[in-house]
Amino acid sequence: MHTAHDLEKSDAIFTEGGSEFIFSTKSSATEAPQKKYFHIDDSLEITRAAPPKKSSPKKNEEKRQNDNNTVAKFLNLGYYIITPIVVGIIFGLLLDKALNSSIYVKIFLFIGIAGTFYNLVKIVRETH
Repeated sequence: MHTAHDLEKSDAIFTEGGSEFIFSTKSSATEAPQKKYFHIDDSLEITRAAPPKKSSPKKNEEKRQNDNNTVAKFLNLGYYIITPIVVGIIFGLLLDKALNSSIYVKIFLFIGIAGTFYNLVKIVRETH
C-alpha cells in the first residue's frame, strides 16, 4: 500500500476521472522513465492499478471506415427518397401517354412512394 508521501519528487499525470494517475520515475539520467499506474479509492488510499488497455490501430481504422460509410449513406438520403418517386412518375406518364389513359401515373407514384419507404427502412436497418 502506498501513501501520498511516497509520491513526492516524481511526475504524476492525472487522468480524466481524477481517481487514477500515472507515476513516472527515473533511476538515473540515462534510463527511460518507468511508468507505474495507481488508483485512489474512496478512502483516499493509493493502490497499484493495471495499465490501460490500448486499442489496436486495425480496430480504429475499421470503426473510422464504418463511420464514413454511415455518413455517406445519410448524405445520399435525398437521392434514396426522391429517385423512386420520380422514376415512378416518369414511367407512369410514359405508360399513360402510350396507352392513352390517366391511371398509371397514380399507380406508379404509389409504387415509387413504397420504394422510398423500403429504401429508408433498409438504411435504418443497416446502420443499427
